Amino acid sequence: MGFLTITYDNLIARDFKHGTALLLGVFNRIEDNVQVGDNVTIRNYVELREGTRIGNGCYIDSRVSTSGGDTCRIGNNVTIRYGSIIARNVIIEDDVFISPQVGFINIPFTNKEKKNTVIGEGTKIGFNATIHDGVTIAKGTIIGAKANVIKDILTPGIYVGNPARLLTPKDPRIKIGKNVIVEPGSVIGAQPYAFNKRTLITPEYGVDIKDDVWIGTHCIVMRGLSRDTHIGKGVKIAQYCNIGHDSIIADRVMISAGTMIGGYAEIGRRTILGMQVTVRNRVKIGACSMIGEHSNVVKDIPDNVVAFGNPCRVQRERFNTINYFIRRLL
Repeated sequence: MGFLTITYDNLIARDFKHGTALLLGVFNRIEDNVQVGDNVTIRNYVELREGTRIGNGCYIDSRVSTSGGDTCRIGNNVTIRYGSIIARNVIIEDDVFISPQVGFINIPFTNKEKKNTVIGEGTKIGFNATIHDGVTIAKGTIIGAKANVIKDILTPGIYVGNPARLLTPKDPRIKIGKNVIVEPGSVIGAQPYAFNKRTLITPEYGVDIKDDVWIGTHCIVMRGLSRDTHIGKGVKIAQYCNIGHDSIIADRVMISAGTMIGGYAEIGRRTILGMQVTVRNRVKIGACSMIGEHSNVVKDIPDNVVAFGNPCRVQRERFNTINYFIRRLL
């Protein structure tokens, strides 16, 4: 096998084929007959064995390794995080997210005929999960942290435990976009605190989470009573936050740890909420504003201001007029 070092301490086979905009770290080993698509990031200490195929827009984190072979296929827009091992005969379809230290076993669990392991489009696999040889996982499935998948999963849903079992059927009212990360301990689609006299009201609506959202540990996002609870594109929600029923969180909002947002509240685009902010139900906060930590927001806050206090009061304008309109367009 002939290697050609093309960056500092990388061993790259001479026939390595890749598309445009490849980002390559250091101390990587890429063997013969490996193909990589456009806009792929390969971090450090990655090992891609002979025959590996990787599609476009993929992110391969540090210390990931593939065993190669004729059917080691990774689709488009796949993320494989730190320390995961992709065995031979594994086919990963598009838009799959694989958490750190996920392992694919290359020895058949039973004496059945050898077959490929297939991970369906849009599947999300949690930290330190194990996927046995020859398993097929249905499109859109969520595999919990440390789950042990020993047989085919043909019905989408959330699977946890050893062996992995269906936790709850996937609710069509819970809509989750691409590249969404929900950390352990968080609940998406919780029952809201809503009663008709003494009778608990069952919500008819769900939760709509757009692309590129990150939700930290131990957060609660409640289902809607008269509309979907909406989490916009690129929203970041830190640990121990509560998003009330029927709330609307616009795109690019950042919500710091411990924040409580009441029902029917609306948070404008690119607004930042500090730690342990409380937002009263039905309150509206404008776009590009900043709410200081420990504030108690009991009335509407306009666009483009800095506000804090208990009760929360507007202190000053955040950006000048030109910068404000530029940020609204981003």
